[in-house]
Amino acid sequence: MKYVAIFFSWLLLLSLLPHNVIAQSDEAEIHFIDVGQADCILVMHGDKSMLIDAGDNRDGDTVTKYIKKLGIEDLDYVVATHPHHDHIGGMDEVLKAFEVGKIIMPNVSYPTGHYKALNRVIKKKEIRILYAQEGKKIKFGNINVQILSPQKRAEYEDFNDYSAVLRLRHKQNTFLLMGDAGVEVEKNMISSMKKKHLASDVLKLGHHGADSATSEEFLKAVSPQAAVISVGRNNRYHFPNDSVLQRLKSQNIPILRTDQIGTLIAKSDGQHIVFHTENSFISQNKEK
Repeated sequence: MKYVAIFFSWLLLLSLLPHNVIAQSDEAEIHFIDVGQADCILVMHGDKSMLIDAGDNRDGDTVTKYIKKLGIEDLDYVVATHPHHDHIGGMDEVLKAFEVGKIIMPNVSYPTGHYKALNRVIKKKEIRILYAQEGKKIKFGNINVQILSPQKRAEYEDFNDYSAVLRLRHKQNTFLLMGDAGVEVEKNMISSMKKKHLASDVLKLGHHGADSATSEEFLKAVSPQAAVISVGRNNRYHFPNDSVLQRLKSQNIPILRTDQIGTLIAKSDGQHIVFHTENSFISQNKEK
């Protein structure tokens, strides 16, 4: 079994070490940025970068400063997983601050001000759009990105299910990023994909740990060695749901939450994965 070093505890931070702001050429970094009750993920490999979601309306400046602090001047890809405010609310501000190669988004519209603001910036800066669709692949340095959902011409009852679901492979390491996709999408992926193409080392839970996602069957299919939940402290939805946490615990899957730890950084050398905060290793303290 592949070794994934997950040093996890929100109570005790060990071994304060400076964090390299530029990913080394053979190393990939996935930053799960703490934006409260919202989503924002930054992927870095060498001089390449991909931003997946950009937090809520108030988070644009926070995300922009975080990216600039790492010395990033251009974003090769920006992914808007779906047009809800807690995923694209800050994206128009981020797009204004950086040159962007392409934007990836599902081919759906949403009648809100933040969605219209995003599209105005895309048109003004003439950013090329790649519509997210099952089966599309992107080569990103030594990272292979595959879009697992939404399905072509799919019509979902829950708008969250239009989320662009991404699976990242860095050599032997894999990361499955679910956006807000729920149980219907999970069932579709289980039935249409071979397990080896779904299994992943790290799973970013769908919909902030809501009970509408992360079914027991899906967890068994993915079989992650770590679960990341992007969620706000004391949020009004009471996410993550207790039943979801129980499903993770019953399968002995370590849980890493941004509301308890803050920003999480996964560093991959292609064989091992180590989690950090911005300045520290995170020690593991699995609950029994």
